[in-house]
Amino acid sequence: MHIEVCGSEGFNYTYRDKTYKKNGYHVIFVHVYKKPKEWQNYLVKRIMEIEKRRHDEVMRMLQTLEFKLQTIDPPIHENLNKRT
Repeated sequence: MHIEVCGSEGFNYTYRDKTYKKNGYHVIFVHVYKKPKEWQNYLVKRIMEIEKRRHDEVMRMLQTLEFKLQTIDPPIHENLNKRT
C-alpha cells in the first residue's frame, strides 16, 4: 500500500494512479489542502477499504484451492503446541 500526500491542486494525479494500479500497488492520494479537518478520516476509511479487498481476495483464493487446515499433514495446530 502506498500513501501519497498531494500538495498541489493543479497537478493531475490520474497518470500516477494509473501507473500504481498497473504495477499492482494500492495507492491512497490524500489531498490535505482540500478538507484539512477531514483527511485523517478519509485516510483511515481508505486503508480499511483496501484491507477488506485484500482479505476478500485471499479468502477467494483459499476457497478456490479448497484449502483446509485439517488436511495438512501434520496439522499446524499440533506443531504449535509442541515444546522444544
